[in-house]
Amino acid sequence: MKKYLIHLCVMLCALALTACGGETHSELEGRYLQTADGAALIVTEDGSPIVMSDQSEDGGLFDGLDTGDQIRITYDGIHDSYPGQTGAYSCEKLAGGSAADLPEETLTRLEELGYVFHAHDPAAEPETVADPVSGYCGNTVTEVTLDGETYSFWGSDSVALTDILINLAYDPNRVCRCPKEFTVDTEFGDGYGVNLTESFARCEAGQADLTAEQMETIQGILERNCSAVTVTRACLGGEPEVRTVTGQTAADLTELLASLDYIGPLCKCLPEYTVETTAGSYGVALSTEQYARFEGGQVSLTAEQAEAIWGILDRNCT
Repeated sequence: MKKYLIHLCVMLCALALTACGGETHSELEGRYLQTADGAALIVTEDGSPIVMSDQSEDGGLFDGLDTGDQIRITYDGIHDSYPGQTGAYSCEKLAGGSAADLPEETLTRLEELGYVFHAHDPAAEPETVADPVSGYCGNTVTEVTLDGETYSFWGSDSVALTDILINLAYDPNRVCRCPKEFTVDTEFGDGYGVNLTESFARCEAGQADLTAEQMETIQGILERNCSAVTVTRACLGGEPEVRTVTGQTAADLTELLASLDYIGPLCKCLPEYTVETTAGSYGVALSTEQYARFEGGQVSLTAEQAEAIWGILDRNCT
C-alpha cells in the first residue's frame, strides 16, 4: 500500500509539472511573426510556421516582441497541420530582427491561406524627425516615376514633396512587403518609395506612415505634375505632328485651359492644335484667330493667354 501511494505521488507530480510548464516541455527557436489581428507564430529555421497559443498565467507571453525577433519558446507538442499549432508556456527574446529576416516563401504561402500580417492606417500625427531639414529653394527639381513614366517638376510642389519625404522618421523595423506605387527622387535624397493606398513611404533607412493630410498633399502634387498631355498640331497637306508634354509644363497648360470659361458658340475655323488632357480634348487656335474650345463651348483668348499657350507649345511641340 505504501509503495502504491509513493508511485501515485510521483505520477501526480509529473502531471503537475506538465500542466504548469515544467521541465517536461520541449524548447524551440525561431523568428517571431504576428498577424494584424494579434495572432502569434514562430517560424523555424527551415521556414516552417507554427501558430502559438499563449499558455502563460498572465497572458502576456509575447508582449514587446516585433516581427522578425529571434525567440526561444517552451511548448507542449505541435499539431500536425499547416501551419502547425502549439501551446507556448514561456518565451525568451534572443535577438532583434525585422520582417526581412523571415523567408519570403513562407510569408507568401501564409498570405495565400488568408493570413494578414499588418494593417496600414494613416498616422495620427506627422512622423517627423526631431530636427527637420529646410532651406532648399523653388529651383529644387523633383522626379516622380509613376506607371513607367518619369515626371520632372520644380517650384512649390517640388519643395513640398521634398519637405515631407526627407523629414520622415524612417524605422528599419517597420518595413513591410507591400509594394511601392511610385518612386520619388529629389536633389537631397533619392529612392523614396511611396504607397498612398497603404499610407506609407520608405527608403534605405526604413519605413514611416503618412498622415491623411500628407497623403492629400502628395496626391494633389501628383495630379498637378504627373500627368501627360498629348498635343496634336494640324498640318495642311501632311501628317499631323503629335507631341507628348509632361511634368510642370503639362500642369501649366492643363491649368490654363481648364481655367477658361467656355460659353460662346463655335466658329467655323478649325483649331491648329488639339490638346488631350485627363479632363478631355481642347481645340486651340493661335494664328489669325485666337481661341480655345472645349465640350461645345468656345472662348476668345486674351493676348496674354495666347502668348502663354504659344510659349508652352513653341518650346515643346515645334
